[in-house]
Amino acid sequence: MSFIIICFIFRPGTSSSSTLWNATWVVMILRLFLLWCLRTVSAQDYSTNQILRIKHEPTHFISASRTVRPGQVYAVSVTVFKSTLSVRASVQREGVELASAQQECRPRVPETLLLRIPPTSLPGSYRLRVEGGIQGVLGGSAFHNESDLHYSQRSMTIFIQTDQPIYRQGQRIRFRAIPVTTDLRAFSEAVDVFILDPRGTVMRRWLSRQTNLGAVSLQYQLSQQPMFGNWTIRVIAQGQIEEKTIYVEEYYQTPFEVNVTLPAFILENERHIRCSITANYSSGAPVTGNVTLKARLEPLSPQFRQYGQVPEIKHFVNYFEGRMDLDLPMSELRRLRSQVDHSRLSVWVEVGEWFLNQIEIGFAQSLLYKSDLRLVFLGANPQVFKPSMPFKCYVSISFHDGSPLPSWRLNDQKLEFLTRVKFTGGGEQELQPRYEQMSPIQFGVWEITVDLLSVFGSLTALNDVQSMLLEARYTDEIGERARTSLLVYSSYTPTHRHLQVITSTRDAKVGEYVIFHVRADYYVEQFYYMVLSKGSVLLGGVEEMPSSIKTFAVPLSPEMAPTTTLLVWDVAREGEVVADALTFPVDGLSRNNFSVTLNDKKDKTGQTIEVIVQGQPGTFVGLSALDHLLHKMNTGADLSPTEVLEQMNTFDDQGNGTLSFSWQSRDGTSNPFVHYPSPSYGIDAGQIFQYAGLVVFTDANVPRRPDDCVGEMTACMDGSCYRTQKRCDGYADCRDGSDENGCPIRNEPGIADFHRMRINRVERMYHGSWMWKDINIGTLGHYIFNVPVPTLPTTWIIGAFGMNNAQGFGLLASPVQFSFTRPFAMNVEMPTKCRIGEQIGIRITVFNYFHTEIEALVILGSSPHYKFVHVEAMGMVESFGPRTDSDEHHHLIFVKSGKSAVVYMPIVATITGVVNVTVMAKSQLAKEVVTRPLTVDPDGVPQYRHTSVLLDLSQGAYLMKYLDTNLTESPIVPYRQERLYVFGSNRASLSVTGDFIGAVFPKMPVDAESLLMKPDWCGEQNMFNFAANLYTMLYLRMSGQRRLDIEREAFLHLRVG
Repeated sequence: MSFIIICFIFRPGTSSSSTLWNATWVVMILRLFLLWCLRTVSAQDYSTNQILRIKHEPTHFISASRTVRPGQVYAVSVTVFKSTLSVRASVQREGVELASAQQECRPRVPETLLLRIPPTSLPGSYRLRVEGGIQGVLGGSAFHNESDLHYSQRSMTIFIQTDQPIYRQGQRIRFRAIPVTTDLRAFSEAVDVFILDPRGTVMRRWLSRQTNLGAVSLQYQLSQQPMFGNWTIRVIAQGQIEEKTIYVEEYYQTPFEVNVTLPAFILENERHIRCSITANYSSGAPVTGNVTLKARLEPLSPQFRQYGQVPEIKHFVNYFEGRMDLDLPMSELRRLRSQVDHSRLSVWVEVGEWFLNQIEIGFAQSLLYKSDLRLVFLGANPQVFKPSMPFKCYVSISFHDGSPLPSWRLNDQKLEFLTRVKFTGGGEQELQPRYEQMSPIQFGVWEITVDLLSVFGSLTALNDVQSMLLEARYTDEIGERARTSLLVYSSYTPTHRHLQVITSTRDAKVGEYVIFHVRADYYVEQFYYMVLSKGSVLLGGVEEMPSSIKTFAVPLSPEMAPTTTLLVWDVAREGEVVADALTFPVDGLSRNNFSVTLNDKKDKTGQTIEVIVQGQPGTFVGLSALDHLLHKMNTGADLSPTEVLEQMNTFDDQGNGTLSFSWQSRDGTSNPFVHYPSPSYGIDAGQIFQYAGLVVFTDANVPRRPDDCVGEMTACMDGSCYRTQKRCDGYADCRDGSDENGCPIRNEPGIADFHRMRINRVERMYHGSWMWKDINIGTLGHYIFNVPVPTLPTTWIIGAFGMNNAQGFGLLASPVQFSFTRPFAMNVEMPTKCRIGEQIGIRITVFNYFHTEIEALVILGSSPHYKFVHVEAMGMVESFGPRTDSDEHHHLIFVKSGKSAVVYMPIVATITGVVNVTVMAKSQLAKEVVTRPLTVDPDGVPQYRHTSVLLDLSQGAYLMKYLDTNLTESPIVPYRQERLYVFGSNRASLSVTGDFIGAVFPKMPVDAESLLMKPDWCGEQNMFNFAANLYTMLYLRMSGQRRLDIEREAFLHLRVG
């Protein structure tokens, strides 16, 4: 900047007019000089943070959320510094004002203006306008500012829960839609629900469904021939759309099934891989035969795919009895492929059954990872720190596949920690190495604090600190090593003033207080703070700061869950804004305290289990129980705390979240996770407000770090530039990777499909949720009910969520694992239809799950409708004249512990029609009775005869008329060998209809089988079935015979997809 010296010389003795003329010119010259100076100042580069401009005190500081949502209470925080101003804030859409608020603001007293956004607001161009008016006689405008806002349709979190992740044809889909508001309360308005097939066609819709304390429970029946693939459940609430994908596939049960069990993830340093093989008949009895096992190892990366015949391992076992365990040596797998890590192991098992001479195949897949340990710093890399303040970081350790280390490997393990400080002049200094002890609260995590002020001793020496490189090294007892590093940049302030906010509260919960500590390295008279969550300003205030550290508390409300950001700022001398922010987790899910308890001791027979749900009166509880095979698929069918928190955290996707880490469970159970408070990733005050999701209006100096990035370029933390469109693209365009900071977490592609398709299907996967029940707890504070115990032994994972008006939404802290098996069980298999005189066999399988051998008595009940067929010596039975008996038949068997026994009982029916067959099994432990219906048809081909008669009652109230049928009483034709019909097969039914077209809906629904006596498993008959029901209902409407109960039932069948 150039300087000009102007000298004015006055000669004495001049006249007064000349003096006046000279004075006028002096004033004009001074004005021109002043205007030139102002122009020079305004033309300066603002990248110098406006320090060289004319100093003045700021008058106002206004901040508000950058995001606006429908139905939201939009808050604008206003602070004025000099005189009382009348501030008016308004939100406009496409130039039309939607909401406004006005308030008088006193100096240095933060005020909050609340604006209610209409729930029916639509997407568009939104702007925030804030105006400040001077009070008094003259009045006038003090300031006015405008800024664009981002509109987000999301105003709540919608959870969709299904009873299982996969379905087959003919199955019923049961699901719940749970809309939860930002304060974790139930959404009280109606919701629309749609279910779509893989083509995107809406198969069923439920419009304006009212919630039951925030939950909508619905079900949809699949047809026997649905469209297979990914179906979609779509929920719309207040214009917000949430979708969930379910998988419908084709499956038909085989005579016996093979189940192969492998861990989902395997480390390459394992000596062998345990493979469990189970083969059972449809009755549950074990299969006896032989086994052929084939194993193949394939690379995951496409560039390493092998073409042609892939080498494989084969093992043959000559004798197999239901279950066996095989160990695959890792050395054999290395012969298939030298590099086994990052590979997919596929195992096929062929079980050959001797009696049926049939082979069934089962398969399972696993992913092989490196056995290396993975040591990481929690949070983004790089991060930001205040040189004069302590910096806290967290380090976690896991296996390469993300699974946690066993506790014996972590006991008394210390972490070597190195710090290298880099200065602006290019110099570096490495600090003394430290050895950190693991956190006693959380295994696998180290909490490390770096304090440069205690090392260098003075604030002046810290002004030249540019960055720190933190390095952690881990070595355990067996020699495994891991290392990681974190780059931390020094925050930028032109005058080296810093504020820092931290918290000493470890587990912040809704309804409690969180303690904050604000530290400053310069004189601060008072500072201002704001509490933000889900993009909304919730709270604001001011605190006096009598010393360099200030401690204060903030109450936690439900709106602050699951994460909240506290932002503190101060306007220092020369109008410089100094700020800092802290994002911390808030537990709001455990507030709704309810419990689920199972009592298996009450029913001594083991047939039922008592379920006790305890909670606050008026709480809605949704229960779900999944088979552990389905639970291990990790497809999100059930609600887990990790998935709920991840979905709720997507509200604040534009800023940095908490320092979180989730370990991957190898057995498919819920993934354990931790999260800690995180400082802001903003390197200057402007970025701190930006990462907090705020728009700021002020005439104070909000520092921005100087950079040379213009246009479509954005600055990296190291000062270089990258294209803005490259942010969060999954690739590091900055040398330090700062362009990927604060981005949504990218899950490994295809991992969800791998979990769903890694094992073959068995029948029990389609049994649905064992305990799908909606409960409303009454005034007693508990709800008790009984459920039958499943026959097949398995492990169930029981989850539940609760909702009430007082405490909002809540989850069980951990799912309940239940494994209970009846000590004595029986399964009966028999045909459902036969011909008269046909001998059928009843296969009875008796299971002994008791720890000792038992004796069981199998009894076939006596009945005049069927007889027991005796099997003679050497298994011989007469086909036409067998020896039969109508009394009870007893069969005594001995069943070893953990085994089963099969008993065959042949019977023959003596009458036509429906026969009830009763089988009973008794032992020292329990007794089971099973009754199955058997439809007995006569021989021959059905012949239908129809006789109609018209009764005209128009001439009188009574009419008697005889109906002559074309069926004789006796099938005998004199002097002929042929018979008219089979003896005893003649039957008649009489129907009286006061209508034009006969009986309407003789069965529900009508189909080709009931009307035309034809099957209905092809397209033509299916269209006929649909049209017959539709036109029948149309006829009832047009003839004035409409009945809502019939329509409701008919539409229920028409909606089957």
